[in-house]
Amino acid sequence: MNENILIKRKKVARVILVISTIIFMFALLPGIWAAIKSVTLYGPGAGIKIILLFSFITTFPFICILSLSSWIFYSYKKFGMAIFVCLLPFLNIFCAGIIYLIFLVFFGGNLK
Repeated sequence: MNENILIKRKKVARVILVISTIIFMFALLPGIWAAIKSVTLYGPGAGIKIILLFSFITTFPFICILSLSSWIFYSYKKFGMAIFVCLLPFLNIFCAGIIYLIFLVFFGGNLK
C-alpha cells in the first residue's frame, strides 16, 4: 500500500478515535447511572416499550467500554475496523431512536 495513503488513514483514524473516546468517556458515567436506575422502570403493566428502553439503557455503558477496544485495532493498523468499533455507541443510540420513531408512528406511542 502507498505510504502516503497509510499515513493519511492513520491520522484520520487517530482523530476520530480521540474524539469518540473523549465523548464516550464523558457519556459513560451518566450511562452507568441510567442503567442502575433503569431497574425502576419495571412495574405493573410494563409493556414491550419499557423492555426495549431498558435493554438500550443497560447496554449503552457496555458498548462504551467495548468501543475502547478500537485502540487495539488501531495498534494493529486495522484503521477501518478501529473506526467502526469506536462508533458502536452511536449505532446503539441510532437504533434506539429508530425504534422510538416506529413506536410513535405505528403505535401512537403506546404498546401496552
